[in-house]
Amino acid sequence: MSGERPAEGDSVGRFLRRLGGAAVLGGLVRLTAATSRVVYEPADAEARIRALMPVIFTCWHGQGFLWFRVLNFEPARTHILMSRHADGEFVAGLAKSIGNRLIEGSGANYKEETGTGGVAGLRRMVRVLKAGDSVGVTADIPPEPGRTASDGIALLARLTGRPILPFHLSSSRRRVIESQWDRMQLNFPFSRIAAVLGEPIHVPRYARDLSPFTARLTSELNRTLARAFEIADSVEPRV
Repeated sequence: MSGERPAEGDSVGRFLRRLGGAAVLGGLVRLTAATSRVVYEPADAEARIRALMPVIFTCWHGQGFLWFRVLNFEPARTHILMSRHADGEFVAGLAKSIGNRLIEGSGANYKEETGTGGVAGLRRMVRVLKAGDSVGVTADIPPEPGRTASDGIALLARLTGRPILPFHLSSSRRRVIESQWDRMQLNFPFSRIAAVLGEPIHVPRYARDLSPFTARLTSELNRTLARAFEIADSVEPRV
């Protein structure tokens, strides 16, 4: 066994980032959900999700914070794939504070040929789905160019036989940080929240070419995000 122990400073920094995610992100998400009215599309979104579970929940990076309180119906049975990078620790803190379980790892990107535990993360997600729990994962690999889906989602669906469930949420009171690579969306209280489910995507076990399924996923993610903005902006926010 190799396994060097993480430096004390790294452990402290990780703890503080997760604490900040639970307190700041978690607090904002809870307050926004508690003071806002949710519009689901389709209207029977909860029933559809429960009928499909276990599923592979997926959205674009920076667009899924409200999911944790609005569409996350069984948090203890949903495992979230979290990056080991610093920003991923904030979201890990949010997820843990809601009751989700974590899977550590992320895919490779143009700066990191081997990723940060991506293979181990994939294996863990396969085990989780086959055991009957759901997983949540963002479809694009940071940091750039963003909103380009990875074939890894379709591969996971093929290996497990479980459907991919694209989704997006938005709120009438929000800020989109355009300077960030993922155009992160922050949602604020006293809003109209739009929660939009896409069509589930099934990948046959015999599929060799995953690109058609990845293209369909990209299309559904773009459609649901645009539709969530449209619904959220259709009326004046509640005051």
